[in-house]
Amino acid sequence: MSGKESLYKAFHALMKEKPFPLISISEIVKKANINRNTFYYHFKDIFGFVKAFLEDEITNALKEKMKRNQFNEAFLIWVDYCENHLELMKNLLDHSETRMILEEILHDDIRLDVVKVLHDYESFLHLNLPEKFIIFFSHNIVEEYMAVPKEMVYDDVDGNLLKKVFYLYADAIPDKMIKVSKIDFSN
Repeated sequence: MSGKESLYKAFHALMKEKPFPLISISEIVKKANINRNTFYYHFKDIFGFVKAFLEDEITNALKEKMKRNQFNEAFLIWVDYCENHLELMKNLLDHSETRMILEEILHDDIRLDVVKVLHDYESFLHLNLPEKFIIFFSHNIVEEYMAVPKEMVYDDVDGNLLKKVFYLYADAIPDKMIKVSKIDFSN
């Protein structure tokens, strides 16, 4: 296991034990049995660490599916991850700093892949949609992703229900884009 992986494993364990604001870099490196310099070799600070952790832990797998236009599969991975790591997600959501990092990753990283997929759909369907529509629609899709951990943690919504709802939503994306392309928004 690499130093980075050891740090991630230690952080994940600590997030199950205590709230994020009470976790220090010293605790992470001690639990990982890693030299403090190793932490700073990879990360600038605790927030850079959390961002890298979330990207490596979650979004890289989602982005691979998105790049292949596999919205549904990416969403299933996300729901399964949230379901299998509810304590972690609750701890991330309960603290504004970590919630903002999660939102930033989803909005900045995942949204760009969603925009690409929507452009691919647009090209495949021979549509010409306003760029503002593509951007707005991509934000809505990312909001669906962000809602998953919130609904599971705070509202006790079953992951299978979320998967079914998103399948209906994602399968309708090409049809929605075709319908929108026929609307004259100039009036």
